Amino acid sequence: CVAAGAFTVLNSSARGHYPARYAKEWATAIDNNNQWNGLVMVQSEPRVVITTSMNTRFVYSGESEIGDLVNNLQYVWTVATDLSVSGIFSSTNLSSLCSRIQTSGSSLRTFDASGLILPETTSFEALFRNHTNLRSAVLPVRESSVVSFKQAFEGCSALTKVENLDVAKDAVSFDTAFKNCPALVSVTLSPAGSTNAVSFNSAFSGCTALTGIANLD
Repeated sequence: CVAAGAFTVLNSSARGHYPARYAKEWATAIDNNNQWNGLVMVQSEPRVVITTSMNTRFVYSGESEIGDLVNNLQYVWTVATDLSVSGIFSSTNLSSLCSRIQTSGSSLRTFDASGLILPETTSFEALFRNHTNLRSAVLPVRESSVVSFKQAFEGCSALTKVENLDVAKDAVSFDTAFKNCPALVSVTLSPAGSTNAVSFNSAFSGCTALTGIANLD
């Protein structure tokens, strides 16, 4: 459960924003009823967890700490191997975080943003370009407003999977998104029915292990 900050209840008649102290009561009620009834709880406070190559774990919570992380603590990024991002980010901090990831080097192995709630419009353009050690990426589980994945994973030679790509219903560009990702096995895109004209120029060029692309019309 959420230990600090706050959480948000989604997809429920009790939808709203609640102090973290109530998270335990919510979890207990759900457990006693033995069903979720569509209830989803997410941590609202922005949070970044970084594990380094020395097995050191850094946790940053709140806009101020995360602002310091992305703007000042450069040494952490040079040894970061696993990155987890969750909560609601301001557009400024999310943009700065993306910029920091882009320039952090190639030590990053895993990226988990399953608990991230994105601003209205976001671009992941060139986010992990040439991160040669990146093996897996988990995108936000909520329907996202990412408009561009252009070059997002280009040159990620160790990448085997990207999860939750199918919820990115507003994306208009996947140009060279997975170019030269020879370890990538499969990709699931957003289901057909998007009103956007989506560009896939050289999106899967060099993906020699790719066996399937779901929802590519």
